[in-house]
Amino acid sequence: MKFRTLLIAASLAAGATAFAAPNDTAKAPAEPAAQSTTTGAKLPDVIRHPIRHARAAMHRHQRHQAASTTPAPQTSAADQGREARMDQALANYRKTHS
Repeated sequence: MKFRTLLIAASLAAGATAFAAPNDTAKAPAEPAAQSTTTGAKLPDVIRHPIRHARAAMHRHQRHQAASTTPAPQTSAADQGREARMDQALANYRKTHS
């Protein structure tokens, strides 16, 4: 999982530098290259810290999965003892309310 995240971040960074490469037909920028605004601090946080974002995404995923699972029912509808108790309770109710 970490390798995939690093690979994506590297390809995003490579794609960003490919688009930022100067074009021969374009005019030169007015500012010198030393004062360029494209520094490491200006890159998106996900590119500068891919592992931190991958861990946070995994944590959100695990919380989502834990919240979406429902526990199995603890009672069985085919339980003979439960059915007998229900029948007895119904008989007692009919006796007192008739």
